[in-house]
Amino acid sequence: MNPKFTTCFGLIRHGKTQWNLEKKIQGKNDLKLCGEGVMQVQTWGKILGKTHNWDRIVTSSLKRTRETAGIINKYLNLPMEKDHRLDEQDWGVWNGKKRQDFMAGQLKELERQMALGWQFCPPGGEDRLSVWKRTRNAFEDMAVRFQGKNILVVTHSGVIRIVIYGILKRKFLPDERPLLKPYHLHLLAWDNDDLVIKSLNEQKC
Repeated sequence: MNPKFTTCFGLIRHGKTQWNLEKKIQGKNDLKLCGEGVMQVQTWGKILGKTHNWDRIVTSSLKRTRETAGIINKYLNLPMEKDHRLDEQDWGVWNGKKRQDFMAGQLKELERQMALGWQFCPPGGEDRLSVWKRTRNAFEDMAVRFQGKNILVVTHSGVIRIVIYGILKRKFLPDERPLLKPYHLHLLAWDNDDLVIKSLNEQKC
């Protein structure tokens, strides 16, 4: 594939789930939005419909993103599809845990893993580099299929961070300054055969 055109993407994460409120690692657990999350997302549709002209919505395959997109789409009325390559990183045996749930040995292993940067891989889970490769492939495919269009991508905070850090060639180490504000829209584009950043923290949804 060798696209020579610009396709634009707006990235947002899903609305809140009960596990978000409880500060649990969600990973690939298939959770629905909580009541607060539903109300949160209802306002997003109004905002996103006024500020940008979208042509299509693409979500991860997980329930919380599909539900978020469905609520938003009541205001946008766009074609919508899912792509499992946009799913959250699999945290393996750490799915469902809070930091305070880790036993001493597990906490030490978590800290060791965090220091590995892109090689971070929870036991039985997926490493960050693999997430970056699959999501970048998804964006390239979307750029080819929907060339010249504006695509709203509803995915996960971990995926968004991995994609943006991958573009910027960050090391993904704990001492790096955070770049992304929670629940904000980020604008990317496929331009000159590569994924580029147009704007980070464009607006709060």
